[in-house]
Amino acid sequence: MLSKYVIKIPVDDKKTLLYNSITNSLISLPTSKEDVEIFIKKLNQEELQYLRKELYLQFSEIDEEKLVKMVMNKIKYSSRSVSFIIHLNYNCNLRCVYCYQREIKSKKVMTEETEKDVIKFIKGIVKKTSPEQIELCFIGGEPLLHKRKIKNIINGISNEGKSLKIIKSIITNGTLLNKKTVNELINMKIDLLQVTLDGPQKIHDQLRIGMDNSGSYNKIINNLEAISKEFNESINIVINCNINLLNINHIEELFIELRKKRINYPVFFSIVFESRKNSFKYAYKNDINKAWLNAHKIGLKYGNNYVPFYRNSYFTCSFFRDNVFIISPDGYLYKCISGIGNTQYLISHISEYGSHYYYSRVSQFIEKENMNSECTDCDYKIICGGWCVYKKNVYGNICPKQELDENDIPLIVENYKNSAKGNK
Repeated sequence: MLSKYVIKIPVDDKKTLLYNSITNSLISLPTSKEDVEIFIKKLNQEELQYLRKELYLQFSEIDEEKLVKMVMNKIKYSSRSVSFIIHLNYNCNLRCVYCYQREIKSKKVMTEETEKDVIKFIKGIVKKTSPEQIELCFIGGEPLLHKRKIKNIINGISNEGKSLKIIKSIITNGTLLNKKTVNELINMKIDLLQVTLDGPQKIHDQLRIGMDNSGSYNKIINNLEAISKEFNESINIVINCNINLLNINHIEELFIELRKKRINYPVFFSIVFESRKNSFKYAYKNDINKAWLNAHKIGLKYGNNYVPFYRNSYFTCSFFRDNVFIISPDGYLYKCISGIGNTQYLISHISEYGSHYYYSRVSQFIEKENMNSECTDCDYKIICGGWCVYKKNVYGNICPKQELDENDIPLIVENYKNSAKGNK
């Protein structure tokens, strides 16, 4: 009766969670995993109608497959929200040991001419697609080395339709977030800053190193402490911690240090992985075990909450979405943020957008058949989509099912229990 795209997750003897991988929604039922179908049969027509509407109940086999294909294509080609990930530069004031951009030898910076071309390109996309909102994400290198460029691009497109919502974010190493810079970003109406901290000082400073071999931890912590005191209501910040074999046993130390400084921003986690040309000895390969889960358990302990499968959404991967544009400092479009500067993921120059060449190139990405026969009946078919193409090109065709079973599913349960505890 349940859709095969709904995953049953037992919480305890009295509760089961249903996760809908089509809609990315989660509901709880007061029943054990074995009794879910029996429980559903006892629901009244109004309750059953709700479950049908929310795509929890099974359609006929053909209809369900058609529906999922329709949903996937709708998201793949949706222009409701259009995203621009803009690499202003490849240069940086740090030389992090695992950075995927280490293999880019030419540390280009976007020229004024390319800035104007990018503004023109974004305006053209907005005119063509008429989205409800656009997302501008500025990244580098270190994007705050070039604040003027951020301001120029924002100002250049800010008048594109009064009803157009523009969500602006910056991914930064946090070393340049002094008071003057934060005031400037507030004036630009930046919605979100993502700052990286890779553990307590003794660990972070081994991973994220200044050009003079100094550590970067104290600069970042001092900046975050000042922002937390003076600008806490004015700008949103999240902290990203890149999990690796060096820092995994020191995650709680990071939270303790943050709390001592009264820095209470949400902390999320990424897994460090290698590129083909940059080997990092502390990177996880196919041996994550429960590192992801254990880091998040500590995060939950310190008041964080996590959306199910937030690191594994096929629907949000730029590789398979038509209206996500990853722009390099020299104005070229790529289909994978980790593959920036790599011709394997290159589409075309922004000036070629709309040409036959552009469409022939982009179709090779968004129409790529990434799943194999083993994916057909897998619970995680939509979530994983055949796994990350970039990682497959580095590590080979490894199935992440065991990793999801051991990390993401238990995290959903832990997060639910934590939220339920907080609502009492």
